Amino acid sequence: MMSLSSEPDDVTRILRAEPMTLCIGGTEPSANASNAFDAPTLVMRPGAGFESATIVLTPLSARASTLSDAPLPPGTVLNERYEVLKTIGRGGFSYVYLCQHMRNGRLNAVKEAYSLGCGRDGATVVSGGDTSLQQARSALLREVSAISRVDHPGVVRFEDVFEGNDTLYFAMDFVEGEPLSALLGRRRGVSGETFRQIAVALLDAVAQLHDNDVIHGDIKPANIVVRPDKSVVLIDFGSAERLSDIHYTTPVVTMGYSPAERYLEQAELGPQSDIYSCAATLGAALTGRPPPDASDVSRDPSQLSDFLDEIAKRTPEALAWRNAIADALVTSVGNRTASVGLFREAMGLRMPKMDTGNTQRGTDGHSVFISYSHRDSDVVEAHVKALHLRGVGVWIDRQGIKPGSPAWAGDIARGMRDSEIVLLFSSRSSMASQNVTREIYLADKLGKRIVVVLLDDAPFGDDVSIFLTPTQHIRTAELDRSAFGRKIVQMLDSVHAAAR
Repeated sequence: MMSLSSEPDDVTRILRAEPMTLCIGGTEPSANASNAFDAPTLVMRPGAGFESATIVLTPLSARASTLSDAPLPPGTVLNERYEVLKTIGRGGFSYVYLCQHMRNGRLNAVKEAYSLGCGRDGATVVSGGDTSLQQARSALLREVSAISRVDHPGVVRFEDVFEGNDTLYFAMDFVEGEPLSALLGRRRGVSGETFRQIAVALLDAVAQLHDNDVIHGDIKPANIVVRPDKSVVLIDFGSAERLSDIHYTTPVVTMGYSPAERYLEQAELGPQSDIYSCAATLGAALTGRPPPDASDVSRDPSQLSDFLDEIAKRTPEALAWRNAIADALVTSVGNRTASVGLFREAMGLRMPKMDTGNTQRGTDGHSVFISYSHRDSDVVEAHVKALHLRGVGVWIDRQGIKPGSPAWAGDIARGMRDSEIVLLFSSRSSMASQNVTREIYLADKLGKRIVVVLLDDAPFGDDVSIFLTPTQHIRTAELDRSAFGRKIVQMLDSVHAAAR
């Protein structure tokens, strides 16, 4: 196990007892790993015995010999809407499938809670008599909790969580692109211009997480998908925690990308922990090699010095990048760069210019609030996608919280306060919904502009129509989705102009 000790010269060193026992909590390591940047996430298990260096997996004998250990086959339908196309990932706590939504044709990634040591009886997941499946379910629920209320182009979008086959599933957007780890595996670092684009996009996404009370917990090249336009999307929130409610008890680390504090039980984590991982990741992108692990640096500080010196050699402006990354890789949390904003400033990286055509608007990520009936989910989601493509922040209730409950009311109020426009998707279903009526009353109370998106010709109830005017109506039949997105952006522009 690893421990930290503070010395008089304020240098914090990690002392590692060799050998140590590791349990895989992310990607299973293999001698055939695709490249050096595919670093596995490891769960340190103190007290499990350190007689030999061991990867601890649930013994195969814990499963009945009649059970298979295979992913779901293509063609399997989950929750009556997600058809499995193929398996795209396997970790210590899950299988991940590429699925197609049977109603709208959209591609989704669906994660199945399935820990190492489980078996499968047909499609049903069998735990094998231990607690590993419950741990996998808990990890998936933490992931859902972390990202369900974050709406940002740089964070994979939550769609659904549901039960089936005696386990739990989590559906999210399928992000088309290439993991940064794969890109770095093909190159010796990236160009200065590519680095700027990736760094700005990554830090913008992480800042949005922190603003929403979330730390990612496992930022590394393998968990960053680079799109063709060099924008990035953070994925795999299995190690995420709420900043206001952290329950970090078992050390979860990725060698090279985890700060010293993550090696400790009951460690105090915060935004600085993600900042360290961002700096290590960006350093790897500049040098073209993995960063040294915090435990190795504690024994031999020259390893970090050599790594930082390689950064400074890249381009004339890389010296500033080197110094900023050095301050973010400080072992002591108290001396490390304290916020993403300070790190970005030290790097000399500006935020992308606001452009109504294709970039993220505003700083809160919640420019538009969606009021709708869940019976209209498919058509509403299609229009929400059009808004995302225009860079509009959207708040939409996808969290599975019981409508009308106190938790639901609190989330609705927070989402609407941060929005500039309330979009009411009007239909027979929504006009019959008491929850939609409550949202319209709240919008009026908060002084929000209400825009009606007419899905059909259902008449408004008297209790809703008093807040609406004909000039605020948009008929979906008269606009394609691209034109719809432009229309909403124009409305947001007018709101901003009026505010000025």
